[in-house]
Amino acid sequence: MNAPLLSILSTIETDWREYQDDWKECERCPLCEDRKKVVLARGKLPAHVLFVGEAPGTSEDSIGYAFVGPAGQKANEIIQAAFNDLYPDETFISSAGSIGNPRRGYIRFAFANIVGCIPWNEEGDGVRPPTKTEAKTCQAHLTRLIELAEPVAIVTLGKVATRLIPDTDVPTVEAIHPAAILREKSIPKANLSFKRSVKKYAQAFRMVRFLKKGTL
Repeated sequence: MNAPLLSILSTIETDWREYQDDWKECERCPLCEDRKKVVLARGKLPAHVLFVGEAPGTSEDSIGYAFVGPAGQKANEIIQAAFNDLYPDETFISSAGSIGNPRRGYIRFAFANIVGCIPWNEEGDGVRPPTKTEAKTCQAHLTRLIELAEPVAIVTLGKVATRLIPDTDVPTVEAIHPAAILREKSIPKANLSFKRSVKKYAQAFRMVRFLKKGTL
């Protein structure tokens, strides 16, 4: 059986249910007109590290969870590589929203976006970056998610997410969006971007203390 795309600890279950009910039928901006689903976080909440991209893609729009498409798969690869880089003599097991091993413990992470609905371009055949107005309209959505996630670190994925992330006291690290790595036609450039992302992810994970498995 596949692991759930989103796992909520019982300590915030009621708050999450209220959050979900408030946003799952959101019509606060015109993006709602062309979406299939409001896209919620993917991973485990609360999360030690919260990854924030700019907007959902077509896979996310269909499924309703963040980073479930190719960019999410690439991000998971980078997370695994970051731990291999941090602890080269250990083996780490990654599941849906956590990574670690029985000896050291585990770290929880989750993915989200600046806006909760897919921003189609004018032609309707591709996704564009969200506008400042759209991000501001959705700001309460992300701010509340950050409160629920209680991250030790936030990793913004791409310059758009870095520019539009709400003000927060949480330490923030900027990394390349994994979709940009996938779009790169030059293999050497893509490999370089991957390695740079590994360093940025590792920077965020260094801020976190491992949890024992029983606390997951």
